[in-house]
Amino acid sequence: MFLNQLIMNENTYMIAEIGINHEGDFSKAKRLIDSASESNCWGVKFQFRGENFFSINDEMGSTLIREELEKSNLKIEWITDLIEYSRVKDLKIGFSFFSERDLEFFIKNNEWSLDFIKIPSSQFRNIRLIQKAQKFSEIVMVSYGGGEENEIQASIKKSKFRSNDVVFHCISNYPVVAGNQQLDFLNRINKNTIAQKGYSSHDENWEINLIALGYGVKFIERHLCESKNDKGLDITTSSDKYELKKLVDLISKYHKIKNCEVRIPNQGEILNVRNLGTSLFAKSDLSEGTLVDLNHLTEKSPAVGLSMNDFESLKSKIITKPIKTGEPILKQHFDVELRKVTREQSDFAVRNKLSIPVRLHDFYFFINKFNIKNYELHFSYKEIFFLIENGFEELLSIIDKTFKISIHLPDYISKDELINPLSKNKNVKKDSNKIIEFCAFLAGKIEKKTGARCYIVGSFSMNEFISKDKFYFNFKNFINEIHTSYGVTILAQWLPKMAWYFGGSVQVDLFCNKKDIEMCNKYKIPICLDIAHLILSANYYKSDWKEWYNRLIKLTKHIHLSDAMGTDGEGVPFGDGDIHSLEEILKHSSVKVLEIWEGHLNDGEKFIDALEYLHESLVKQI
Repeated sequence: MFLNQLIMNENTYMIAEIGINHEGDFSKAKRLIDSASESNCWGVKFQFRGENFFSINDEMGSTLIREELEKSNLKIEWITDLIEYSRVKDLKIGFSFFSERDLEFFIKNNEWSLDFIKIPSSQFRNIRLIQKAQKFSEIVMVSYGGGEENEIQASIKKSKFRSNDVVFHCISNYPVVAGNQQLDFLNRINKNTIAQKGYSSHDENWEINLIALGYGVKFIERHLCESKNDKGLDITTSSDKYELKKLVDLISKYHKIKNCEVRIPNQGEILNVRNLGTSLFAKSDLSEGTLVDLNHLTEKSPAVGLSMNDFESLKSKIITKPIKTGEPILKQHFDVELRKVTREQSDFAVRNKLSIPVRLHDFYFFINKFNIKNYELHFSYKEIFFLIENGFEELLSIIDKTFKISIHLPDYISKDELINPLSKNKNVKKDSNKIIEFCAFLAGKIEKKTGARCYIVGSFSMNEFISKDKFYFNFKNFINEIHTSYGVTILAQWLPKMAWYFGGSVQVDLFCNKKDIEMCNKYKIPICLDIAHLILSANYYKSDWKEWYNRLIKLTKHIHLSDAMGTDGEGVPFGDGDIHSLEEILKHSSVKVLEIWEGHLNDGEKFIDALEYLHESLVKQI
């Protein structure tokens, strides 16, 4: 099964060549295994040379190499521990062999089982050694460096490789300067074999490996060192764990970076186009029946209304309802029939505790349009500071006593900083707490008016503690303090691994993986389970989102509901993503907010689409 997955999978795998960089130090060898694991490598490889490997040789070059290799040779008593430790770290383990005698000696020890055997460049002509290795291992890898092309091709043909073996292109001097790689040979190296192809990197510049990816290599081998300031024969051609981790990360994303069957924008692009683009706005008040021309309009940012092209393509430019100065020009201002929310859709939303997100400026509009009972107030940091200065009586007056309201904290406290009430930066902590405490005070007022809980939902993505355990311990204390002071509950929103912050994609490391699930359960952190974020984070870690759902649902007090696909396809229309059954989620006792991407645009058109889909899906599933 493992071999089939290797062959069928399009991924490229990284082998960390520890070789002799452990310098004959057992503790250092284990630390290098740790580094390979932390770098997300597929496997590690050592070199094995038995007793009496060297003959007596007085040549200067051989003597120097011999002294280095003898100093760094693995001790026999370490091997079992190194193999077992590699497996504990979830790494495949292999050894390079330079002679039949050493291979036979190694194989006789039943404790020394390997996942692969490597034959180095200096022995590619040794067909007997290669074929003997094939008897003992399902994966044999051979490096081809230091030979003419015709000789290499002949040796490959004689070796009769299997489909799970690997032939490596290699330039076997140390280091290889940029320009000496001869990478085009990778197009020809496996023309006489069914084996996979690989690249063994001795490059001075690690980035050369990214070019090698374009040749379809299945494996890349790169020397790993503890520090690039270490001394040794292989250090000039080695990467430390930070460099190697960067390389492995790029390798893992290579096919996603390259592949494109159809060019589609991601959510970050859509946001940037809207925020940086322009649309048409009214220069002055325009009454119903006005024939609008470009003299009435001006182009401004953001792009929330009709573009110039959209406007010019309209069949009729007579507006059917008035527009105020400074308002964006929308399709529905013209002779366009607006979609209405049916009584059946409203009743369905109320029965299933469905909510929609609203902003300060459109809350009243959506109350009248949707006629439902649940709404989530989404505030920007500027709106919070406005309400702090000017009061919230008008907002409170809009809220009916039959409503159930939740509040979503802003992600930002300023244009440069994300919300972080536990920050070590005094200003960030102060402004974060000012926003949170105001929302807690407002939530208390709303609860008093409606008689229902008003949860506060927040995206907490910043960890300045030395461990996750310390973060979650302090976070639980923080939300407990808010509850004690204001009587309201803060819910931590489950996050995607790749979050859209500051106009781009940013990796977060809280509320997004299995360790976070463990911590949330340990400290009983109340959760707003964002289903789209859950799908994206699980997909990032190649996990089953439903399994994560089952582990988080007992902590869940509130749900954000939308579909998702891949690792950054957030808020796609229901049915286009990875949610294949909605019945269980809809039956959950919590309020479920329809977090539809740009659902508020065009008078909530996408919210109506979502209501229609959910209603039809539930009817079909019942």
